[in-house]
Amino acid sequence: MADSSEKQIRLALNNLIDEAVKEIGTPVDQSQRGHFLCELLEQATTGIREILDASSTAINKFVDSVTARWLPRAVLRVALKSVLNAALRTNPAVEALESLHLSLAGAAMALCPDPDRHPSLEKTCAAPMAKAGLDHGFQPE
Repeated sequence: MADSSEKQIRLALNNLIDEAVKEIGTPVDQSQRGHFLCELLEQATTGIREILDASSTAINKFVDSVTARWLPRAVLRVALKSVLNAALRTNPAVEALESLHLSLAGAAMALCPDPDRHPSLEKTCAAPMAKAGLDHGFQPE
């Protein structure tokens, strides 16, 4: 039964894509036909990662603009990132975003019909999941 409903979902997605293509007038690469859902999840994963990385980017810009010559930029960068990371680790919203990021990455990997034809998943989804697993595995209890 699950096989039948999966086929119906895939057929509906392909029909939706066909109609959108007719409207836009851009042909679809047939080799990518079944990748609609995993691409959508991958893009959501990438967007969430950009949100999570925004504070680090802001710190880098701030440190690059500091004019205090007596304080090495590397020291300032490490100090600010340490303080920020400590604060963010206790923030439930950041924790929820991290969890959502990993869940979407896992779903994209699981739902991809042919990962060999979707190599970007390795960088955007598999690598962050592996890193999170390693980070979690090496943290003291």
